Order: sequence, then structure tokens, then C-alpha cells
Amino acid sequence: FMDFTIKKYKELVLALSDAGYEFVTYAEYCEGRRSDKFIVIRHDVDMSVERARRLAEVENQMEVKASYYFREKFIGDDVVCIASLGHEVGYHYEELVTEKGDVERAYVRFMRNVCALRELVDVKTITMHGAPTSRFDSKEMWRVYDYKKLGLIGEPQFDVDWNDMFYLT
Repeated sequence: FMDFTIKKYKELVLALSDAGYEFVTYAEYCEGRRSDKFIVIRHDVDMSVERARRLAEVENQMEVKASYYFREKFIGDDVVCIASLGHEVGYHYEELVTEKGDVERAYVRFMRNVCALRELVDVKTITMHGAPTSRFDSKEMWRVYDYKKLGLIGEPQFDVDWNDMFYLT
């Protein structure tokens, strides 16, 4: 039986904190601001902004910072609320899927969405939203374009050495 309640999540966070782990955002990880014993908590906001906001409030009360990645349809006031609680906000992109493989249109849409998000909060990192039923993979856009030229410092598929990182989902 899997327990995905806030109560169990608090217990996990408390156990990690008690074990001496430092909580860093993904942007901080990319910038090298971390200790030897650290945790990056990443939340992809795929379905419920309300749940994400509740979780961000709980983390804030526990003095834990996390990274929240918002899809295009969720860019709005909730982004500002979550950032104001001390969390990182990034973009959860899926443009190559949305634009049915048209790389140029996908990139233009990506830039528009990152700019819209940056009008609300500082955005330094991105992560791809998977679409297993699509024949398109949005991270393939980076074979043609360079997200770092947009001032973005990290995308986990490219900027994490998974040999040195233990990943749980």
C-alpha cells in the first residue's frame, strides 16, 4: 500500500532533515550551491495547481524549499504564490508534442511561454513533460536550439550526472 498523503510526506521530509540533508532547489544544484549531503525536491505541476500550492505551503512551514515546474496551461497567479513561499519555479515544457513535431513552431512557442512565466517570476530551469502516447519527444528540440542561450541554466535530462545522483520518483 502506497501512502501519498501530506502526513506521510511531512514524515519523509522530517526524516531527511533529521538525517542532516540540506534541501536545495534544482537551480541551486545547477549553480553548485549545495553541501555533500543534499536533496532536490522537484514537483511537476501536471494536474492540480491547488494541490501544488498546498504542498508548497507545507514545505514553507517546514522551512524546506523545492522546485515546481508548471505546464503552459498553469502559468498564472499560483506561480507567484508558490515562488513567494521561497520555492523555485521553472517551466515544464511540451512544445514539440503540442506542435506535432514542428521544431521551429515549438521553439517559438517555448520562448513565448518562458517569457510569460518570466513576467511573473525568475525562471532559471526547465524540465520536459513526458508524453508517452506521442511519437514526439520535446527534448529533441534541443538538437536544433540551445536553451542555455535563453539564460536557462538547467534541464535535468542534460544537466545532471545521473551516475552521481540517486533519483526517486
